[in-house]
Order: sequence, then structure tokens, then C-alpha cells
Amino acid sequence: MPLNISIDVDGTLLDENENVHPQTRKLIEQLKAEGHRIQLWSTGGADYALRRATEKGLADLFDSFGAKPDVAIDDIAESVRPVATITLEKDFQLVDAMKLFESTVKSCVESSFGISLKLVSHVAMIRTSFADIQESSRRQLEVRPLPIPFFGNVQQARVLTIGLNPSWTEFDVWRRWENIKTTEELTYRLVNYFRLANVCFPSSHKWFGEIEDAMSVLEFPWAIAGAHIDLCPWATITPKEIRKKPNSGELLNLFWPLIDQQMALWFPHSFALCRNTVKVVIILQSPRPSDLEQNRQSLTRKMIETALGNEWEGKIFIKTKDELLAWVQSDKSILRRLIDCQNIIG
Repeated sequence: MPLNISIDVDGTLLDENENVHPQTRKLIEQLKAEGHRIQLWSTGGADYALRRATEKGLADLFDSFGAKPDVAIDDIAESVRPVATITLEKDFQLVDAMKLFESTVKSCVESSFGISLKLVSHVAMIRTSFADIQESSRRQLEVRPLPIPFFGNVQQARVLTIGLNPSWTEFDVWRRWENIKTTEELTYRLVNYFRLANVCFPSSHKWFGEIEDAMSVLEFPWAIAGAHIDLCPWATITPKEIRKKPNSGELLNLFWPLIDQQMALWFPHSFALCRNTVKVVIILQSPRPSDLEQNRQSLTRKMIETALGNEWEGKIFIKTKDELLAWVQSDKSILRRLIDCQNIIG
């Protein structure tokens, strides 16, 4: 997929000594050969960008020259923002950024823009299985008819969090899920659930607050390279709400078999979508898990380990959401090296 790539002049194309790295021309030519459109831009404006490129004999590499926008007025708000920004530092130069683009960023951006047929097919299969859920379970657990197999860019996720099932309040009217008619629309929203939050879609659910805060501390581009999968793709009333009801025992006897049945049916398929890219898996547990929940987490971990195989170099953690922030703050450098998404802002 051809992408629009903007490169800055000072400190990026030119280093602090106003020199150009010897590999720059070759790497930009490779990007152009792949069909990408390359713009050189600068706070100094288009004329300045053109003049500096001409001085260095590189003007022929760029499709256009421009100034960085101070104010954007547009009818498609998400098109104004770059999907990903690669930041340069003294020890991280333009050639390093272009290599990072090829290895990680390009696939993340492409999968955000264009949902794959594989994803659409996966979501469609789960969506049509709603009729197979027992009517008594659907009615008493208030199962919502629209599945959420994943949140975020699951095919390129480098960090994956795992929960129980989607929140019933995810489907509050103001969140506008009822506007979705086709499976393609549903899949697009799920893939871009975090990237286009507060732009095309409502904000991500408050349940994700601790996760997003932790990813921010890690400086990890969660919006384009993170995802969440629940063991069961169907939103129901929660065990906490069930325990408040007079017939809680009856409802729990419906709830846990539904979770286990749907986990066996769909979780391995959903997880398989990201097993080739994921570096960190975080299984989220309740603050005081029951024996039943601990057994389920152990089973989940074994299932994931089997799917990943012995050669996988990532890590699996079991944490509560309340632990996330302190954990990533204490292990930030280790986790950032493990995830290997440094210098990318999503």
C-alpha cells in the first residue's frame, strides 16, 4: 500500500553538522520504488525545504516540498494526523528511522488503513454464531448481539492484553455501536478502536484507562501496535452485577459455562491473528480472583504458550489493572527493550 511519508529537513535529513548520511539516498530510493510518496517539509516552509535538498543534490528524491501545518481545517479529521511519527535522537538517525519504518511501522500503518479479508472473515464467523448461544443464556445474561473479538490493531499487536469479556456498558447508546450495519464496518471500528477514538468514534471505554496510562509510561504506540482480546467475545452483565441479583447462583451457572464455551471456540483463533508479532502478553486478573478464575488464567497461559512455541522470545505476565502503572514504571527499560518499538509514536 503506497503511503505518504513526510521527512523533516534540519536534524533529520541533515544531521547537526548539516551533513547527509551516505545511505540516505539509497534508502529513500527504496521507499520510492515501493510506491511510497515522499515529501520533504520544514517549519521554514516549502521553499526552504527545496533549497536545502537542492544544495545536497537530493531534490530529485522528493515528490513534493511543504511547510509543517500550524492549523488544519479539514472535513476528515483523522486524515490530518499522521498515523505514526518516528522521532529522531542523537543516536537514532534518519537511516535508522527508515529501517524501523520497513521493519515495524509500515505494517502497523497499512493494517490500520486497510482491514484484511482474514479479519473480516473472522469477525463474520463469530457474528453469525450468536444464534447458537442458548436462548436462556442470551436473555438472562443480557448478551449483546454484536461480538467484539478484539480491540485494536490485532494483526500487528506487539503488546496484547487479555480479559474476560467485553463490558456490557460498551454498548451504551452514546457509544454508537448500533450505527454499525456491515461486518466490514464492525471490523474497521475494532481495528481502529484506539487510533480513531475521539475522532471518528467515541472515546475508548473507561475500563481501558489503566492500560492506556501504562502504555503511555512505556512510550509505547498503543493506538497502532497494541490490542486487547477477551476470552469471550460477547458482552454480558458482569459477575459483580450478577452477585447482586437474588438468582445469582442460577446466573453464574450460565455465565461461566458461556465464557468457557466461547473461549474454546474463538480465543485460539483470535490470538492466532497476532502470535507472529506479539512480544508482551498481559493476562489481566481480578484483584481477588477465585479458584475458578485462577484455573482459567492458568489454562489461558498454557494455551498461549502452546500457540507461541518454545522459540518465542517474548514474555507473558499476569497482572491486575491496578498493578499496571507501578509495574511498568519499575520495569520500564526492560519492557521497552522487549517490545522493541522505541522512537515510534502512534
